[in-house]
Formats: sequence, C-alpha cells, structure tokens
Amino acid sequence: MAGLSREGAQLRGGSNNRISPQVGCGRDARGPRETIASRRSELLDQLYMQVHVNAMGYISIRDLQKLSGEKIRRLAGPTAVKSGERTVALLFPLKKPDPKRLSAALKRAREAAKKRDRASDDAALTAMGIDPTDYSDETVRAIQKDWRGRR
Repeated sequence: MAGLSREGAQLRGGSNNRISPQVGCGRDARGPRETIASRRSELLDQLYMQVHVNAMGYISIRDLQKLSGEKIRRLAGPTAVKSGERTVALLFPLKKPDPKRLSAALKRAREAAKKRDRASDDAALTAMGIDPTDYSDETVRAIQKDWRGRR
C-alpha cells in the first residue's frame, strides 16, 4: 500500500500492523524505540508520496476511463490516479518479462530451494499460525474435483 500511512492502511483494512492510534491514552503505550521506529516509517511514507507520487505525472479518474489497454501498457512507469487533488491509486503498467532474466531468477530459486530445511520451514510457518501442509498438484486437483462435485 505504497503512499498510505500505516494508520490509513489499517483504517482501510489493508494491513495487520501493530501501529494504531492509542485512543483514550494520555501517553503512547508503545515503548520509545517502537514509537521512534513507527514515526520514522510514517515519515518515510510521506517522503515517498512527495518524491515519487507527487513528482510523477498523473491521470484523472475521468481520463483513466478513456484509456485503452494499449495506452496503459505504454505508460513509462507507475502513474498516479487522482480524484481532484487527491491521489487515490497508482497504475502500474505490466511489461513483458525478459526471458533470460526470468530463467536466471528461476534457476537461482531452484538452487535455493534445494538448500532449504523443510523441518525448520514448517516450524516457522506453524509459529506464525500458517498451515505448513505442502499440497502436491495431484492433491490440489483431487480437492478441486471433490469441491466441484459438491456443488
């Protein structure tokens, strides 16, 4: 959620961060380091908005309705979408990936996967409350077939 303060993201349901306004407290209930870190993060968010979003070109919502997919694809990079003076979204045109760079990245990922410790990965996922089950393609297809059969 680039460009939004963390409080703004939380109000919109966009993240599960721990930064939230302390309602009814005379002083901040967070520790001094966490307060400094959260303030620094808020300032970086504001700086990002000033440097990147405000400096880039923008498209109004009305103009966005008139753009074809080809025109969006030809945009130079991320472009702000504004409603009046307010930036309401960022438009990122999708570019075709370079096949050589993509294959190199996939090769590095496969090599890194060979070095993984499955048990420590599962323990970390469980500690975060995430189901560590590694579903195979066949298992997923069987679950989907069963699910479709119940409709």
